[in-house]
Amino acid sequence: MPRSSSAVSPTSISSIADSLTTLPEKTKEGYTLREAVAALADPIRTALERGYSHADIAVILHAHGIPISPASLKAYLPQKEQPKRRTRRPRKTETLPVIEAVSTPEPAPAPVEAPAETAPAEEAAPKKRRGRQPGTKTATKTTTKAPTKTAAKSKAAPRTTASNGRGRKKQS
Repeated sequence: MPRSSSAVSPTSISSIADSLTTLPEKTKEGYTLREAVAALADPIRTALERGYSHADIAVILHAHGIPISPASLKAYLPQKEQPKRRTRRPRKTETLPVIEAVSTPEPAPAPVEAPAETAPAEEAAPKKRRGRQPGTKTATKTTTKAPTKTAAKSKAAPRTTASNGRGRKKQS
C-alpha cells in the first residue's frame, strides 16, 4: 500500500473509533511463568497449607506442562496482603502557659567577721587549665622537613610453576 500524505476525513476517524471500541475482548494465547503462577496462586497456597513443599508443587506443575523450578515458584508466588502496620502517632504536646519570672530582691550580704588571730592564709594555687591560655604565646617550630620519599613499586615475584597453563608441575 503506497504512502500518501493525504488528509483523513472526520467521518473516517469516527468510523475507525467506532470499530475500535466495538472490538471483542481478545483472549490471551499464552501466559508467562510469572502470570501462570499468579493465576494459580490460591490453589498453590492451599497445597502449601496442606503440607506440600514448593518442590512437590513444582513437580505437579511440570507434569501439567508448566516447567518451573521450586525457587522460581517461590519467587513468582505473590505474597498475601499483609495488614498494614499501625504506625505510632506522635504524642500530643500540651502547651503550658508561659509563667513570667518575678524578680525578688536579693538579701543583704551577711557581715563578715574577721577571724581572731589565725595563721596567715596560704594563697591557693590557681587551677591548671588544659589547652592554650589566653594571653600566652606558644612556641612555634620553624624547622623544615625534608620531602619524604615513597617506596618504589615492587616487582612481581618470579613464577615457581611451569607456564604450560595446567597448574603446578608434578614433581618426579
